[in-house]
Amino acid sequence: MFSHKHTTLLHTEVSLALFQLANKKHLIEFIKALSADPTLQGDDVQVDPRGREYHIKVLGRHALFYFVDPYAQQTRLLTLERLEN
Repeated sequence: MFSHKHTTLLHTEVSLALFQLANKKHLIEFIKALSADPTLQGDDVQVDPRGREYHIKVLGRHALFYFVDPYAQQTRLLTLERLEN
């Protein structure tokens, strides 16, 4: 289903959050794995009113929100939120 043309897009908010993190290795490893295999599942899935699935992947103290658009051949990383203790 996914071709080599599938791309992963980081929204500005995710890029800035990654830049500011001291310990980002596990986040970057997941993003690389997701880029290589967009079918990787998150820890939870939320569905918006239009039926689009938003995946949530918990990585340490952060949650990464993303969705896969197979028609545009893109994975969009939307937001990276710090989880409370």
